[in-house]
Amino acid sequence: MRVALFCLKRFSLDLEEVDNRAFLDSIDELLSKLATDQPRQWGPALETCKNTALIQSKREKVYIREREEEFRSIVSVMAANLTGLAGE
Repeated sequence: MRVALFCLKRFSLDLEEVDNRAFLDSIDELLSKLATDQPRQWGPALETCKNTALIQSKREKVYIREREEEFRSIVSVMAANLTGLAGE
């Protein structure tokens, strides 16, 4: 479980625009709870981690979609300009 959580932390985009701090903190909290022998504490930490993971994944999807739209727009403008240059 710890390895999976570590990999999940590394998978998250480490960009200021996506603000993954709460997500990373929730994973750290879950890891610390899992290190104890008190399974009753695992549930709330797991629920918090799950909720922040869902929020973070939505945030990152929106970010990637926006960057993709910007990229497509830039490529479109560049292609139009190159077509214009070729026609001259």
